[in-house]
Amino acid sequence: MTGVRGIAVALVLAWVALASAGARRIVWLHSDASGTRPELPLFASAEVARECGNALAAANERPMRTPSAGALPRGGAERAACSGVASLRHGTTVELVPPPGACGAGFTKVRVLDGAHSGRIGCVRSDPLRVQ
Repeated sequence: MTGVRGIAVALVLAWVALASAGARRIVWLHSDASGTRPELPLFASAEVARECGNALAAANERPMRTPSAGALPRGGAERAACSGVASLRHGTTVELVPPPGACGAGFTKVRVLDGAHSGRIGCVRSDPLRVQ
């Protein structure tokens, strides 16, 4: 009985992987107060996303070094933790890469289909991706 259940689970997982493979999405970012659209970071992996987020959070806890700046300038630790991160513009087309959940909660693994980073594979936040 457990063999049949295992086969059924494997078939369902295979179907989910195939259903999500090749599905296209578009990066959809809302404008900020000044009317400009932010860019979506493309991380090499979920681990890089976590390390970069932790480094930036730690940097934001330190006092600002330049009071006139709108954002804290990135120091050596932030640059090292966030190295290799690409920025995707609003309207960039991406393709979902299986298996679902490969990048962890809140992230999706994608292949960039157009723009400056065409062909790159990495992890992006899931919330700004819209069905094309």
